[in-house]
Amino acid sequence: MDLATDKMLCVVKDGVGTMTYNHPERRNAVNHEMRLALIEILTSFAEDPEIRVVVVTGAGGKAFVSGADVSEFDTKRSNPEQIAEYNEVSRRAGAAWAMVDKPIIAMIRGYCLGGGLATALNADIRIATEDSQFGIPAARLGLGFGFGGVFPVYTVIVREHLPISQAGRWTGMVFMFGAGGMGLGSWIGGVMFDLTGTYFWAFLIGVGFNVVNLLIILALKLRSMPMRHGGGAEIGAG
Repeated sequence: MDLATDKMLCVVKDGVGTMTYNHPERRNAVNHEMRLALIEILTSFAEDPEIRVVVVTGAGGKAFVSGADVSEFDTKRSNPEQIAEYNEVSRRAGAAWAMVDKPIIAMIRGYCLGGGLATALNADIRIATEDSQFGIPAARLGLGFGFGGVFPVYTVIVREHLPISQAGRWTGMVFMFGAGGMGLGSWIGGVMFDLTGTYFWAFLIGVGFNVVNLLIILALKLRSMPMRHGGGAEIGAG
């Protein structure tokens, strides 16, 4: 695929489409060009009948996705016209996520922050290293999220893993926790997958569904959010 930026990569092999955020010098923070490329990649993956599974990951080994690239806000998000354009691209990115009707696996290493967390929540299965860190620190920048950005966080983290008495303080959107916390890593039998197993599971899903595989996928799907909202767009990851 001929993309306008080299900061998003895509590879299709053996029925698996891999999308890589390739901006390691900024911890894979997502800029405007990357969000446009993301729309193109996800649309291609959704329309390609040869692709059965999608894997999403980040380059560099230090971060999955660290949210929006705030360094470009002065030039891309500083007046009403720019904000309107930014939000429109975000809407298109969210729609692109939502149209992928194939299993999505997030392969997470390192920081998974802000829109990066929302990107992970768009996946059906999240496989993370033990030292991965998750959080939404954007409130420190005075940024708020729309319903589409908040609802997946509530569904996977707050509703499933916190008593209702604590839900309010967590929805304040300033928190950090490790891969084992709040149900963000995928587990079978109490053991979190290592990243080396990502393509093994992608292969199992892609080659076909026997009864055991189907039960595993259904079990993991039930632990994920009930539907893909494309919420990453509203928190800056596109």
